[in-house]
Amino acid sequence: MMAAPAGQDQVRMTELQLDGAVMPEIAPFRLERARRADAEPIARVIRPHAERGLMLPRSPAAILRDIGQYRVARSADGSVIGCIGIRPFHSDLAEIVGFAVSEEWQGRGVGTELLVQAVDEALLRGFGRIFAMTLRPGPFLRLGFQEVERERVPEKIRRDCTGCPFRVGCQERTVLLEVGST
Repeated sequence: MMAAPAGQDQVRMTELQLDGAVMPEIAPFRLERARRADAEPIARVIRPHAERGLMLPRSPAAILRDIGQYRVARSADGSVIGCIGIRPFHSDLAEIVGFAVSEEWQGRGVGTELLVQAVDEALLRGFGRIFAMTLRPGPFLRLGFQEVERERVPEKIRRDCTGCPFRVGCQERTVLLEVGST
């Protein structure tokens, strides 16, 4: 799925992929680029998922170092309730990282909107391949990602997997969205 050229109306990925689906009533929230002050709140959103072994932990310092890669979902009171990052590998490949939603906000469309916006942004930035390593591939698969062998992203293996403490016995699944030629 390609983004429309500038100046043309864009069809949101949710409309294309989720057409006809009955969506639950969505509580008010907004999506925006993360700010430096969001590093600790992002870490708090990620922490419970990491403690249950659902994703790798991320320290506030690591998040702050890469804060420009993140978007956040904020509740009406301004609290960070979800997060997602786009980590570039090279001009054609990007990884979705740090994708989490606070437990009390799950099931309200926050994760879907974060993921759709991240994919839209990655496409607009020209990435032809977008991937994630996840224990929960469902949200990605619903948006057109395909489950693939980990070896399809050797850049990830070289950069991160060889030094990962969970490398042996890793249960993460690789999902990939290809929209351009590689």
